[in-house]
Amino acid sequence: MKLLVVEKDNREVLAILEDGEPTTCPVIEFLMSQPKDMAKSAKGFKALFERYAAHGRQGLTTHLFHEVDKNEKILEFIKGRLRIFCFEDAGGIVILSHGAVKKGQKVDRAEVSKAIRNKALYLEAKSSGQLIRVSDGEKNE
Repeated sequence: MKLLVVEKDNREVLAILEDGEPTTCPVIEFLMSQPKDMAKSAKGFKALFERYAAHGRQGLTTHLFHEVDKNEKILEFIKGRLRIFCFEDAGGIVILSHGAVKKGQKVDRAEVSKAIRNKALYLEAKSSGQLIRVSDGEKNE
């Protein structure tokens, strides 16, 4: 499994890459595809990722970053109606799974399930030594 290094400081913010030609990053694709009325929120995630990389959870309020599934420890970054689902690993690492637009009052269980599946794939790849970190310029190599 390839992981894109999104931010790195005291901690790392990594995003799952999908294989294909070209290799794509669901989180980056999601943020870049937002309509004009949500573009400001989409751009704001960069600051959230930087704050997480520098300070971890302590650098973000629960209005910006919180747990959406206690059993599976799935979290979400929040900016306006946009959500980036993620999970943490040891060593100050957060792995970004994918993004979604919030549609109602409650968290979308289908989106949480997708993050849970991505977490399982990540843990499987990690246990078999199949994790590869890449920078933005290397993602299609």
